[in-house]
Amino acid sequence: MIHPPRPFVGLPRLAALLLSIVCVVSARAQEVRASAAASAERVAPGDRFVIAVVLDHPPGLHSWPSADQDVLPENIAEFAIRTEVALVEPPAWLTPGPVQWPEPEPGKVPNPEGEGALTVPLYEGRAVALIPVRVGEGAPAGAAEFVVRAIYQSCNESVCFPPEEPEFRITVTIDPAAPAFDASSLTGDFAGFKGVWGATSVAGGGDQGSQESAQSDASNGDIDFNAFGVGFSLNPSSPAGFVQLMLVAALAGFLLNLMPCVLPMIPLKILGLTHHASSKRQALAYGIIMCVGVVAFWLAIGLAMSFISGFDAVSSLFRVWWFTLAIGAAIVAMGVGNLGLFTVNPPKWVYLINPRQDSAHGNFLFGVMTAVLATPCTAPFMATVIGWATQQSSIVILSTFLAVGLGMALPYLVLALNPKWVEKVPRSGPASELLKQVMAMLIIAAGLYFVGAGVIALVYEFPYIGPNLHLWAIALVAAAAGHHLTHTTFRLTKSAGKRAAFTILGIVIAAGGIGLAAKFTLIEKKIHDSRLASGEGAGHDAGLWRSYSDASFDAARAEGKVVVAEFTAAWCVSCKFLEASVLSTDPVVQRLSDERVVSFKVDLTSSRAEGWTRLRSLGVNGIPFLAVYAPGREEPVFTSNAYTVGQMTGAIDEALAVKEAQGLATGRPAPGTGAG
Repeated sequence: MIHPPRPFVGLPRLAALLLSIVCVVSARAQEVRASAAASAERVAPGDRFVIAVVLDHPPGLHSWPSADQDVLPENIAEFAIRTEVALVEPPAWLTPGPVQWPEPEPGKVPNPEGEGALTVPLYEGRAVALIPVRVGEGAPAGAAEFVVRAIYQSCNESVCFPPEEPEFRITVTIDPAAPAFDASSLTGDFAGFKGVWGATSVAGGGDQGSQESAQSDASNGDIDFNAFGVGFSLNPSSPAGFVQLMLVAALAGFLLNLMPCVLPMIPLKILGLTHHASSKRQALAYGIIMCVGVVAFWLAIGLAMSFISGFDAVSSLFRVWWFTLAIGAAIVAMGVGNLGLFTVNPPKWVYLINPRQDSAHGNFLFGVMTAVLATPCTAPFMATVIGWATQQSSIVILSTFLAVGLGMALPYLVLALNPKWVEKVPRSGPASELLKQVMAMLIIAAGLYFVGAGVIALVYEFPYIGPNLHLWAIALVAAAAGHHLTHTTFRLTKSAGKRAAFTILGIVIAAGGIGLAAKFTLIEKKIHDSRLASGEGAGHDAGLWRSYSDASFDAARAEGKVVVAEFTAAWCVSCKFLEASVLSTDPVVQRLSDERVVSFKVDLTSSRAEGWTRLRSLGVNGIPFLAVYAPGREEPVFTSNAYTVGQMTGAIDEALAVKEAQGLATGRPAPGTGAG
């Protein structure tokens, strides 16, 4: 039987499809609209102005907060395209500062791990990002045009649209007769500007930075160097000045060899050349190859800073706990190998982390490991050089890191070019072996430092793991035992039955240990999450130093306190040195004990630490770093990567004087003085 055609049988499905398309298109039509404007039409050379990038969100749409704010949960941050704003290749005389981002508002998004919705911070309504800009004294008079780019993604509660990347052309007139910048006169979208300009050259050297953050003066193009009271200025705008700056970068790299993290490597290299080089020519070749490894590492860091978004300091390497743990384990393995504890030839892959010095690739890897050891240490003037370079072109960044690498490699190159010096070291005997073992022990100590820093960062990010670390240690031993049982069985017998049986037994042993640790960790996580839900688990105070949070920091500022913020991390060797030699001294402790002073330890061991946003707001990406704030002033009265006791006490005294002056000016005692 032939049925007649039924032309309307698909109409409901077609209607539903069309309706869904209309809904999506109509939602897309109500898109987030972006715009940009400058706070002034005319700007004098040496002055400042502000750029506002505005995102207007229609009702029901949002965009994602900037990565600088680090407020999204991990399961959302994995896929969210974060909002960015920046100047596109600005002229050399135009220096942007740290972006002041709008405050996110709570909004709902789909839960990627299940049903329902999550409430997370979002940009909604009219969100304004403010970019402070400095104009150099050398800015040419007349109209100047530059480009501002915004990157953002529009979403509603169920759909996210392709990201937008609009560019806006901003024109200002450089006029020496233009009125001076006045923050109090800002209105409209600019009214919320907090006046945080930051340093004109960002101290992005991170852990290797050991001097005052780069305070280059935009008015004359000078870069000021200051480490422990030793200061000078350079102007890289001329060829001679640029060469001088590269020489300073090379000096900073050379000084890395004198740091406790790296110093043991020089004797080990001398011993390696004496033991493994069969001729002067081979010793020279091995030494040069090691130098190439040192330089290659620093060039790799320069490439990362040039082309990887978010990689803004060497310390970026140590913000991830597993990387720090892996580096620590590799260094320990290298030290153990140099102790001569490998009684049998290990597999070839072991030499990737314990490089032999009797081959070209082994010497290259030895150079790389030597440079890696320098990353958590400090070198005078390095943060200023690297901080300036990170704001320049990729060629300048690579040139700067090349100079650092060459400076660090110089001692090893000198040894390779002067084999007579190496020949003075005995090739064998008790003295030679003793020196090698002592240096290897120091290398192991450095490796354990990295391992400890990695564990601290792990526990910082996942606090519930801490109480079960001993179980995870047992699990690792059980896993090693299971692997050893299986591996040895395969070496001793070809019987398929025995191999299968002992393999199963090995898996059971390994899985049992790991399963036990995982089970108790999950139990601890549930307890930890319930405490957080009930409001417990807040940071604690340790002596004079309070644990940092944005809320406690802002509260201390609002109370009119003098605020001291030390930005530190478990992996930052320089931070530990400054804490021991400066911050724990009696004159500093006496001032920090004053009831008018509040001091915060801003722990940045984890990449998720709340204090990273505060550090970046100061125009700085790396540590060590310290800031002293006076009441009523937006910008710190003192910032430094390397400071003395006198500088520290002087900064606190200056901030207290500002506080007292404010009390006299208002006709009442300053808060916290105890008067009245």
